[in-house]
Amino acid sequence: MSPDRPQNRQASCSGPAGKVSPEGVQLALSQSPHDPPVKKTYLSLAEAHALVQRAKAGEAKARRQLWIYYAGMLRLTAAKMKVPDADLDGAIEEGLLGLEIAIAKYPPGDPEHFTEYARRWVERSVRRYAQSLRHPPVDE
Repeated sequence: MSPDRPQNRQASCSGPAGKVSPEGVQLALSQSPHDPPVKKTYLSLAEAHALVQRAKAGEAKARRQLWIYYAGMLRLTAAKMKVPDADLDGAIEEGLLGLEIAIAKYPPGDPEHFTEYARRWVERSVRRYAQSLRHPPVDE
């Protein structure tokens, strides 16, 4: 899994999901599929639930672990949406916003694995960003 992030502000919401630090974007960009593993290759349902709950509670370390774990998904998503390299930072930022929204909205105790839930939010955010690049808004 190696995706990129989008930059569509329409996907943002109030609260922690509306904030993505430049550190998060750089962290996601710096993660390469060829880097030595800094995380497990699979996050169990219980581990995902625990990390998300800790991130929701405001624990920066848990949020950073989720960013690292899903960095590949973010890059892969941007690649699938054919976001140009020049817009990669923006795409990654939007993907991180989608991930933050997923963290904020993930229902406690949901039987669906967080990875699938987050993937949908990230894809939605990157897709909107990619569409905004192809079809910029017309100013009146």
